[in-house]
Amino acid sequence: MRYRKVSSCLWNDAKFLSLPDDSKLVWLFLLTHPHMTSIGAMRASVSGLASELRWTLKRFRNAFDMVLETRMAEYDDTCFCLVLPNFPKHNPPANPNVVVSWNTQMELVPECELKYLLGQRLKLFLKGFSEKFQEAFETLSKPFRKQEHEQEQEHKHDQEQEEKPLSSSQANSTAEIDRVVERYRVHHPRARPGDKERRLIRDRLKDGYSADDLCACIDGYHESPYHLGDNDRSKKYLSLGLFMRDSDHVHEGMKLADGSAHPQAPNLSPASRRSLEAGQRYIDRMEQANG
Repeated sequence: MRYRKVSSCLWNDAKFLSLPDDSKLVWLFLLTHPHMTSIGAMRASVSGLASELRWTLKRFRNAFDMVLETRMAEYDDTCFCLVLPNFPKHNPPANPNVVVSWNTQMELVPECELKYLLGQRLKLFLKGFSEKFQEAFETLSKPFRKQEHEQEQEHKHDQEQEEKPLSSSQANSTAEIDRVVERYRVHHPRARPGDKERRLIRDRLKDGYSADDLCACIDGYHESPYHLGDNDRSKKYLSLGLFMRDSDHVHEGMKLADGSAHPQAPNLSPASRRSLEAGQRYIDRMEQANG
């Protein structure tokens, strides 16, 4: 029989309390799921989890996406990897032998970026424990060293690319990205879209959309009553990251712009990219805190 520690302080947590009832149930379901490992990660599909609750896929996905919005959970829908970032904090290892057993638990987690971020997060988490715990983790850290090396090489490559002068095609791409950003700022003058949003715009341009298409997408969402807040949660869905998340979202915005789509909620897929980036930001903060 597996047991999970669920703090009663959960009912004082602002993120949890902000969730609708369906999302609260989904969170408790994930937290106490029979397949959840002791490191707070497991393999799971959205459709499978919905079936377990005997819910429709749409109902579960809507509730699950709201949990992802809070960063209480992270999900990679390409390899079905689910991670609860703060799980180890509330279920810490009782002794170094438990840390050694994490090797077996990690084998149950699908290979993906989230898994490697999880390994780095666990390593930083154990810095608050004795040396014996950290030594026990060394056997676990080996599978992550290759990934860390690859990340360092990618970072070095990115720096080298930044130092090179822009080609005419790159300059044109930058100009198109700037144009899309400025169109968004027409609707949100105080907005300051960052690197994440600019990468998403660049990805959509690579998908074959023009700057005109992306500008039309932005205008379309700002003409949608649903996205402007006329929905059951009275919440606005107007982030540039949402508009540019993938081709489906761009296409939906363009349909809204030309009046060929009804102003309703888009079919949101799990926010894999957002989860990865949130995890990496967490790692960066922890590394800075630990010097």
